[in-house]
Amino acid sequence: MKQKSLQYNGRRNRPIATLIRWYSDKKSGKVSDARQEIKRRFGGLDWSQQKKVLRAFVEGSNEDRRWALRKMYLMWDKSFADIVARHWSQSLDNDCALVVAGRMPEAYLLEHVAELDELPYWLACQRLALNRDFVIDRSKVPPADYLWLVGEYRPDEFPPSDECLGILFGLVHDCCTNLNQLPLVEVFIHDELFAGPMNMEEVAHAYWSIRQHRPDTASAFELWCKQVNHVIETSEEHELMTCRLDDYDDLFWFNEENVHIACKYAYLLLDDKYKKPDDPSVKDILELRRPHWELSPERIRFDMSMVPIYVKHPSYEQQEVQQRVEQRLNMPMEVVNLKNSRR
Repeated sequence: MKQKSLQYNGRRNRPIATLIRWYSDKKSGKVSDARQEIKRRFGGLDWSQQKKVLRAFVEGSNEDRRWALRKMYLMWDKSFADIVARHWSQSLDNDCALVVAGRMPEAYLLEHVAELDELPYWLACQRLALNRDFVIDRSKVPPADYLWLVGEYRPDEFPPSDECLGILFGLVHDCCTNLNQLPLVEVFIHDELFAGPMNMEEVAHAYWSIRQHRPDTASAFELWCKQVNHVIETSEEHELMTCRLDDYDDLFWFNEENVHIACKYAYLLLDDKYKKPDDPSVKDILELRRPHWELSPERIRFDMSMVPIYVKHPSYEQQEVQQRVEQRLNMPMEVVNLKNSRR
């Protein structure tokens, strides 16, 4: 094997034109050999030869086409437009979509933008945002991204206050009820800091755009967030969690618990008009996404098989919150005395 490797490394480079001809002729019997050497030498070729290679590989196998299209995106030349347009008309694959969205002439993109989905469409939106002939399809753009887009490029089209408020509360609803994943948040190591609606990434993204263009709406949403944060901070779950956090090694667990508690109370305090009949139960919002932490002598974990655990607290304010939540949940609650529960 070593001798064979030395012989290969010492082999003279064959003419690139010959390799391209072998690669393009599928009956040559040398397609694989030519492919391997072309890719190995591609970075050292002249630009004129690199263009020929890319045009040849776009007509090759799926893997070769993907490789060539990604190179075209990074090394774009207007001479690629014809072959990209031909390929796009034959196969609407994602790699070609990115080239169409990011590199094709604006006139062509405007004609074909409706054929793009998800990321390529978002990339096209940023290129076409200043073109008033382009109408943004809001069904293809996440609400927070749409607000940023019109705020950045078309401030006169920014949604009115009522619609903005509906977008914010709709995002809170979606973050709370999506049991497949947690909202992306960052909670710091200090016990007094906790996750709230404004920590949810999509919500925060939309909020900052609205704050710039609809400050009164942003202020109204801030007031609601403060109310939610107060309920979270004085909730029995939050008190139990923070009292059982004894070192920074548990930050991951602490962050996860914070997010679950935030999702629960943000959902509870949402106006009913933002909720849907098929929403998960409040118990599921609190529990189902939580990792199955093992019980340990040092810390009380929430039991997956039980209803939410509450800690007995003497203050009238806490009792009022507990009664309110109990009525909304319409389920029995286990009351745990914090002092007696410590081990």
